[in-house]
Amino acid sequence: MTNIAYAEIAHYGMNPKFGNLSFSEKNNQGYYGKPYSENTAEMVDSEVFQLVEKSYREALNMVQQNKDKLEEIAQLLLKKEILRNEDLKQILGEKVKQQPQQLRKIITENN
Repeated sequence: MTNIAYAEIAHYGMNPKFGNLSFSEKNNQGYYGKPYSENTAEMVDSEVFQLVEKSYREALNMVQQNKDKLEEIAQLLLKKEILRNEDLKQILGEKVKQQPQQLRKIITENN
């Protein structure tokens, strides 16, 4: 998760604090190293920490909200050992396809 967070923030420019900046560690002369100051490095580290913590809280919340479904899946696994798509659909329900408008709202709320 940490590597993905660093890539998202420092390499792909997917962080509102840094905007579209991409801090590549390799320049056109083949130099490897951080192309930014120690202060910027601390800001990147802080953003990464916040992203990892937020993701952890969201994942934990999802698990807690769906604990009954997870327990049902675990019990079924003890009986069957292998679950099929139909088994999971029966427990979790059909996958809900989100409309673009809903996705935009989710993205804006998370940024």
